[in-house]
Amino acid sequence: MAAAVLAAPFVWRPLLHAWGPAQAALPPNYLPALEARRVRHPFDATKIESLQTIDPAYVIIGDSMAGRINFARLEELTGGAVAPLLQNATGSVYWYLAFKNWVVASGVHPKWVLVFFRDTNLTDPLFRIGDPAYFHLDEVATGREDELNAVLAKRVDPWFRVHQAVSDAYVADATRAWLEPKFGEWAANHAVAARRLRQPFTDKLNDLFALEHLRAMTAADMAVSEDRDADFAANVDSSVLPLFLSLARAHGLRVCFVRVLRRPEGGRPPAESAALSRYVRDMRRYIESHGGAFRDDRDDPVMATIEYADGDHIGHLERTRYTERFYATTPIFK
Repeated sequence: MAAAVLAAPFVWRPLLHAWGPAQAALPPNYLPALEARRVRHPFDATKIESLQTIDPAYVIIGDSMAGRINFARLEELTGGAVAPLLQNATGSVYWYLAFKNWVVASGVHPKWVLVFFRDTNLTDPLFRIGDPAYFHLDEVATGREDELNAVLAKRVDPWFRVHQAVSDAYVADATRAWLEPKFGEWAANHAVAARRLRQPFTDKLNDLFALEHLRAMTAADMAVSEDRDADFAANVDSSVLPLFLSLARAHGLRVCFVRVLRRPEGGRPPAESAALSRYVRDMRRYIESHGGAFRDDRDDPVMATIEYADGDHIGHLERTRYTERFYATTPIFK
């Protein structure tokens, strides 16, 4: 039985060889430290054109945590255009690439670029990276990302290599990348007769299952940072943070990193370990000494009185209140 379980996944090899894309024709991965070759989704150049059209005064980058900003209200308060570059379930690698390949590449010069994050995410480049997160990374990555690859190479531990070796043996990632779009197309083809309506149908269906439409759960998306990750000095050089700050200085851009408040407890900020407090203190000093700005929502007691929905996400109706408080208490707007 054990042999059958281990051998069964090998059936994908001949199927992929017979009907899938030629492996030799696959483009090299822009992050070879993680994977040599795979099916790649196209780079999204429309964001560059959009930024050039908007010419924003403020660019906001992050995952769903940055969605706590009411962009229309922030535009009213600042009198400048706001360009959100948000993608749920992403990490610091995606945020860095969005900054480099969209913001910097567009040539726009906003007053500030704001990057929203939780706790140790900025110095954890492996957070939310790899398949299926590659779909989003592909949208922001160029053909080569050598500096980023060098950072990730420092973080790839032996267990990751074992996992990748198993995936390579079973061609799991390549098979998934080949079959997953076909299943989606199959569903749309059978549900919608008119070809021109199939993509809008798929987009609408995906939107129905977006994060904001899921059942609220207190414990959702609330993984707590562990103390082993809360050593800033040990982790910063193998993170994207130095790349972020160096790129900003080189192009005369100002970046403010915003640490959001984790879900409050009884109107108070949640408990925080001594190690994490030291980590945040060291991170603040590092960012400010390298030309960036830093804001910690935890420093503002009012933020703990804002109503939260699921996990670390604030209630949708509280976004305006958060935005107004954020604007009033963040020095970069003065």
